[in-house]
Amino acid sequence: MENKLADKAVEHFMSGELPEKIVFGIINRYLRFVIPIKSKDKAEWPLDPEWETFIGANRNDIKLFMKPEPVTINKEMVWLRKQVAPTLKMIQNLDSALGTDQLQEMINEAELSDHHKALLNDILEDNQKGDYADESK
Repeated sequence: MENKLADKAVEHFMSGELPEKIVFGIINRYLRFVIPIKSKDKAEWPLDPEWETFIGANRNDIKLFMKPEPVTINKEMVWLRKQVAPTLKMIQNLDSALGTDQLQEMINEAELSDHHKALLNDILEDNQKGDYADESK
């Protein structure tokens, strides 16, 4: 996600926007100094004039929101390989050394989320059709 936000900022820069405009657009989006007025809601409080001068009146907001990418089995496998497998291997070695079975117990007790069940069903259906190829390797 962090890289995507940086990519979005670079995209704005490459489109000809000045770095100053990008930086102040980001600041203006997430930080405001206002003048409290008891008779109004906080959302309606006016910007402090000094802040408005600093930030630059009438600057456009830059929205850095990204659409979430759909999760695929390949992404799950990459995550598992990079983030989880080393810990699983450590616990497996520990089980072997201590004669315990903690790893298998954890797997047996795990409950699949609706997301995992749907992904599993999609893969099994594709496999029956011959459409699934393991691209995670």
